[in-house]
Amino acid sequence: MRHLLHTNLYIGLIAVSFILGTYALVGLPVSVPLLLLGFCGAFLVYHIERGWGWAPEDMYNHPDRVSWMRAHRGYFWGAIGAACVFSVLAFPALRPETFGWCVALGAVSLFYMAPLLPGGRRGKSVWFLKPLFISSGWAVGGVLLPAVQAGAAITWTTLAFATYRFLFILPNAVIADVPDREGDARVGLQTAATMLSERAIRLLAAGSLVLALAIGLGLAFHQRVRILFLIDLIGPLMMLAATLRPYAASRWLNGAGIDLIVAWPAVTALAAWWMGKW
Repeated sequence: MRHLLHTNLYIGLIAVSFILGTYALVGLPVSVPLLLLGFCGAFLVYHIERGWGWAPEDMYNHPDRVSWMRAHRGYFWGAIGAACVFSVLAFPALRPETFGWCVALGAVSLFYMAPLLPGGRRGKSVWFLKPLFISSGWAVGGVLLPAVQAGAAITWTTLAFATYRFLFILPNAVIADVPDREGDARVGLQTAATMLSERAIRLLAAGSLVLALAIGLGLAFHQRVRILFLIDLIGPLMMLAATLRPYAASRWLNGAGIDLIVAWPAVTALAAWWMGKW
């Protein structure tokens, strides 16, 4: 389990699951190059941020991960190289519009994690922007990129679906900071967890998910295959359950556990395939 978590490969698999859920629900043709790029892009962002040394708070929040990364520098650099090579191989198959969106998403990700602001600050150090960066990145990469790559029009329904995904991810980005608030505070990093009370975090997360469920139900009744959207809504319901429980119960659940809930759209995709609807 330690190696599985610290390699960060599971992040790429979650990204693929997220995109596959979009393809299943919207009925778009699957782009294998985009799936490959989604895996590599998500992996690179998390892998570089966790292993490059831009996050001094990790010495307090995740000392085991820091020591693992230091002991496996060959893997760290080799995985980056492999992900970059596979990303370049996927580029020729992308539409120009998709490539442009990918470049913009990569630039925002770099601004988020790299010390590019005055005083060596990172974009994630602006506490209210951090969850917005994360949620927007996953919504754009998981919903808008598949639509752009398929040549589909960006309609109000597409934007509503992207909003549904954004609100599904937002609680994850907020709750994940709760176990790290002491370490973040020690290095002067402000997050939602250091700025808000646990009650306020729970209300924010629960409100986001209730709104996501409302939008998801609205989308379900405008689709030909409603059952798939209803299956997909189990994901936000599970995230809501994680939101309402005591946050001190488990660091693992507050981290990798709620990340795995984000992979629920893979179940939606499997259901669509099993029912012959995709």
